[in-house]
Amino acid sequence: MDQHFQHIKRIFKGQDYPKTICISYSLKMLTFGKQVSALYQPMLLAQLACSLSMLCLTAFEATLTTHDIFLFMKFAVYAVSVMIQILYWCYYGNRVSHMSTTINEAIIKCNWIAADNSFKKDLMFTMMRAQKPFQFMVYGYFPISYDTFISVLSRSYSLFTLFKTVSD
Repeated sequence: MDQHFQHIKRIFKGQDYPKTICISYSLKMLTFGKQVSALYQPMLLAQLACSLSMLCLTAFEATLTTHDIFLFMKFAVYAVSVMIQILYWCYYGNRVSHMSTTINEAIIKCNWIAADNSFKKDLMFTMMRAQKPFQFMVYGYFPISYDTFISVLSRSYSLFTLFKTVSD
């Protein structure tokens, strides 16, 4: 989707390409994004929940194995790989969200002054929609972004401290 948002920006910057096609293309991209988001919602929810529990339990197990450095390193590498999995989803979710807001800049730079009034209204509605960033949402509760990554790490640390205090 990131490449599609960049394509929309290039179309708006060009002077010889029909801008009405770009407006309909951007609406199709938003519809496609919503469909992809609906498709991946169950998988993303499962990924985040499992990653949260895996990070918590791996950190807890790592603290119990302080006598064996190789076992500790095994848990540490596993925890880092789980964090990279979450970061992968959150990075691209954040990138798509950022790129969806850059359409406004491209619309402003296009030659909209010479256009007719109906096209200006279409541009205005497109700009109004582009002010709200597109985000991959998981069942409408939280977006997939860097904030979600930090939230998963924070919650897994909270569970880790809970387990640690209960076990001591």
